[in-house]
Amino acid sequence: MRASREQAFDLLSKWKSESKSVLVIFSDGDATAFMAGSIASLSKDSVEFEGLPHSGLSMLLSVVEEFDFSDIREQPVEVRMAHGRLVDELLLLKFSSGSQVRIHPLRSEDEPGD
Repeated sequence: MRASREQAFDLLSKWKSESKSVLVIFSDGDATAFMAGSIASLSKDSVEFEGLPHSGLSMLLSVVEEFDFSDIREQPVEVRMAHGRLVDELLLLKFSSGSQVRIHPLRSEDEPGD
């Protein structure tokens, strides 16, 4: 589902206020990198992720060309199973270069799942 810049910001803000752990996956077609951590800071223009230990990622939201949101719980069973039991949502950021960043808030072990 296409999401507006404001909707994407609201999701990131919600996950930050809930201190959600997130899985961030960057892909440019030739390479993929990922990190687990949390949202350290967020503004209308940028988001910074803090990983463990001593790693991080910063990106400008203002250069994101398209935002997409998926609720994994509403997908077919095979899609839900492929994402595992700790992931329910996906925010996809698409850049004009073709690079993509996927942000998954991770469900804590005490949260109910499928």
